[in-house]
Amino acid sequence: SKPIPQEDLEAILEAAVRTANSSSRQAYSVMVLTDKEKMKAACGYTGAALLVFCVDQNRLIDIADYMQQDYKRSATIDFITGGTDAVLAAQTATIAAASLGIASLITNGVHRQDFDALYELLHLPKEYCFPMIGVLLGYSANPEAKHFKGRMTKGVIHYDSYHHLTEEEIEEEIARFDSREGKYGLTSYTQWEGMGFKHYYEWFYQVWNGEQKDI
Repeated sequence: SKPIPQEDLEAILEAAVRTANSSSRQAYSVMVLTDKEKMKAACGYTGAALLVFCVDQNRLIDIADYMQQDYKRSATIDFITGGTDAVLAAQTATIAAASLGIASLITNGVHRQDFDALYELLHLPKEYCFPMIGVLLGYSANPEAKHFKGRMTKGVIHYDSYHHLTEEEIEEEIARFDSREGKYGLTSYTQWEGMGFKHYYEWFYQVWNGEQKDI
């Protein structure tokens, strides 16, 4: 992918940091990578740039220490609010990029790497910092292509009260993900059918989900 002009990259980052956040704390950091080897090592993919959004309390802790103030912390609340801040900023970055004709891929590939090596690669603080999500930026090989990835609504949107899928609705969703037209899943039907699976979800649970690891 060709390089992103510096002024466009800075515009994307400026939009990201202006995203709404909890208590005006901006409890996140953004690591900006343009070296392809580092991008590959960090998330498994390469592009024109990689933004790694981290939940990060270190800036707030450093300011508190400098001012000799007590910064009260709650591991659960700090992680939830910081994670929300980071993900909202990441989403804003993709919208800003699209407005400049730059494509994006939001990826949790950072969670599939060796974490010790990732922290070393990015020189991340060992405490109070966690790489939450990556945003890969670049230019589409076919910018004229118009495609919206399929998305579920049943079992996702609930009016008034929570609704578990009925068996009939489950069968509908299985068929939807098996369809060659809807482009709902992570991969094309040729991959999971070629591996001998009858349904996409069989491949998902046994292969993709089965390879997930605790971090």
